[in-house]
Amino acid sequence: MQLRSCCAKGGRLVLRSHPSTTRPPPPRTAHANRRCYARALNDCSEQISKEHYFSRGVLRELAAAGPTNTVRMSGMGLPDGDLPPDQVGQAKILCGRHNSVLTALDTVGARLFRALREGIKTIPAFACRSFPGVDVERWLLKVTCGVRAASKEEVPLEWLEFLFGSSELPPMLGLYMHVPVGKSVTERFGIQFATYTRAEGPSGGELVMDGVRFTLDLRGDQSTHRSEDIGSLKIYRPNGIWFDHFGAATFLLALDWGDRVAAPNSVVVEVQHS
Repeated sequence: MQLRSCCAKGGRLVLRSHPSTTRPPPPRTAHANRRCYARALNDCSEQISKEHYFSRGVLRELAAAGPTNTVRMSGMGLPDGDLPPDQVGQAKILCGRHNSVLTALDTVGARLFRALREGIKTIPAFACRSFPGVDVERWLLKVTCGVRAASKEEVPLEWLEFLFGSSELPPMLGLYMHVPVGKSVTERFGIQFATYTRAEGPSGGELVMDGVRFTLDLRGDQSTHRSEDIGSLKIYRPNGIWFDHFGAATFLLALDWGDRVAAPNSVVVEVQHS
């Protein structure tokens, strides 16, 4: 498939949606659970819980598309092999209080994955799905924080403050999408993930779902992480992803950023058919 950018006719697309609440309810606990990666917020519960940092709903969707209803996970020091989706990408890295408020983001991740898969169908079952853009950013950050914590690496305080709803990301930090100019993007069914680290510390991550790549830039270094990105357009917070089949855009994955700084452009995925 190929990617390109476009501008919505008549101005920016407006599909209003409300971001999920990820801030633990009052009162604050003034407790830091040493096994919780969000302990720096000093608002933990006593019990530790098992966190599916890739989101169980996403893994179940992925498994259901295969013949064995399993997921194969490799890399990050894990042994290769096929496992039931509920046994993949999990670790006791969050207290129950912090884990419970991220449930809404797990739902967002599963909906996003289903929407992407709907978009690549020649005849989708529906024409549009809308998401709060900040929910997508926070879900990507949830995955990034989980991978770091499962690898015994610290999670920066400013990441925790955004993930758990006590702050916003500064302008020009957050979601980017790369649009290669005159290049095709190889369609890969499945999910790939990587974290980014600079000399100054962790800087973000990327998640690729069925060939569509989302980059989370949390340092603002504007770096190029892949050789194929050289010469690409880098779109900050696109207002949507259109899926184009045979020259006709048949499905829109809309991203609503509210009053936050975002691009007026959307991304077009040109689905190639054999």
